[in-house]
Amino acid sequence: MRSHFETNPLFQPAADRLLVREMYLSARCRTPTEAETRKFLDYFAKMPDHRKAAEDSLWALLNSEEFLFNK
Repeated sequence: MRSHFETNPLFQPAADRLLVREMYLSARCRTPTEAETRKFLDYFAKMPDHRKAAEDSLWALLNSEEFLFNK
């Protein structure tokens, strides 16, 4: 039996571009460049577990240099 997460349309391959956009807006308050979008779409395509791919991607955004505060 598939979980609610797996059947949610936001986590289906056709909506990956929207997911990347929403992650960038949430974490960085901007939309991703086409190169950034492609990087995440390529990662999603390689990962069998879509939820894990989304979690890893958001974690990477939150831990990037762009997100860190200057001292």
